[in-house]
Formats: sequence, C-alpha cells, structure tokens
Amino acid sequence: MDDDILELYDLLKKSNPISFDVQSKCNKVIFELVDIFNESVELHKNIEDRKKKIKEEFDEMRKKIIEEQKMKNANEDDPKNGDNPKNGDNPKNEDNLKNGENNETQEDKNKQSEEITDEPEKYEKPTNEKLDILINKLFRFIALYCHPDKANTEEKKEISKLFVPANKAKKTKKIINLFLIYQQVVDKGFTQQIPQWSEDDYNIIKYELNIYRKEIEELRDTFLGKWNELSEEMKSHYFDEMLKANGIKK
Repeated sequence: MDDDILELYDLLKKSNPISFDVQSKCNKVIFELVDIFNESVELHKNIEDRKKKIKEEFDEMRKKIIEEQKMKNANEDDPKNGDNPKNGDNPKNEDNLKNGENNETQEDKNKQSEEITDEPEKYEKPTNEKLDILINKLFRFIALYCHPDKANTEEKKEISKLFVPANKAKKTKKIINLFLIYQQVVDKGFTQQIPQWSEDDYNIIKYELNIYRKEIEELRDTFLGKWNELSEEMKSHYFDEMLKANGIKK
C-alpha cells in the first residue's frame, strides 16, 4: 500500500478517531447486512421451490400407486377392494410438508427453540428511541436523492421511484427496507452527505445482521434445507412415510 494512503489514514484517524472508525465499520457492515439479507431471501425462495417440487413428485407417486391398486382390484374382481378410501383420497402430503419441514422430534425442536432465543454476540435488541434515530438518518439521506422534487436528472428520476417505499418503511419502521434502498442509492454513486454513524447505529446494524445470519443457519438446518444433501435411500424413506400417512401401501 502506498505511503501516501497510510499517511492520510493516520491523519484522519488522529483528527477524529471515534468518528473515523465508526464510519468505516458501519459502511462495511451495512454492505454485509444487505448481502446477507439477499442471501436469506434467495434461500427462502429455493426452499419454497423445493417444497413445491417434492409435493408434485409425491402427488405423482400417489396417483400412480392408486391407479395400480385400482387396476389390480379390478382384475381380481373383488368389489370389497374397489374404491377404498384408505388409498389416499384425502391427501395429507401438503400438511406433512408444512409440519415436517424439519424432520425432528418435538424434544429436538424445543431444544432448538431454546437455543435460538439467545441473542448472538453482545448486540442487544435496540430501544425504540435509538431505532428511530437511525431510521431518521437513513430516511433523510434517501430523501435527499429520491424525493420527487429533487428529480432534476434522468438518474434521479429513476431512483425517485424509491421514495414511496422508503416513506412506507419509515412509517412502519422496517429498517431493513431502508438499508436496501440506502445501499441502492449509494451504489448509484450518490455518496455525498452520507449519514454520520454512531456506535449505537453500529450495534443496531450488527443486531439486524445477526438476525438474518441466524435465520439462514436455521433454514439450512431444516429438513427441506438439507433435502439435496440426503441420500436417495433417505428420500425414498421419506416418501414411504408420507404414503403411510395417507393410508397408501406400495
């Protein structure tokens, strides 16, 4: 690294060490927060898609087995076995997918629930007062560039569309939405008058970051989250149990 850069770094840090460190930390962690949130959203979508595909596969399997049983019963000309409601006319597969996303015992779930109540690291849930201060900082910065009255260039006209969702996020205190819009504005190159962050702001951002990190860990640890890692034997066993739950014998 150039000596000039190191010299400037030392000069800025000496002139205002607290502010310099906090600004640097917050700018970095905001980017991490947005990134981890996007990862969380994609993971949710992937799991929903996976659930849908598993349901479709099960429905196809169930339908095939029922048709085979009906043909067998018809050939045997046994009316008692013709239309047996136990053959799965009232499928429970969707309920099983919803209730069995994590194929664990209730004891395991209770244990996991106790574990996730512990807040990660030292970042405590922020007070409403501290949260409002950060929300107002974010909104003021966003409004500086996104307010319709400021849309005097094509680029500003484009990002002015973000003002309405930003205003809604401010009113509902959806701080993650404000961070997403904030990062969008910064990525567009509008970086003048970046808010002056505080240690309280940093702690709130880290708190939010840890929430989504924990959420990702929990999603990956669910039965559906691990589906692609399961052996074909385990997947087959799962479908067998689903069939049994619907009163269907292979």
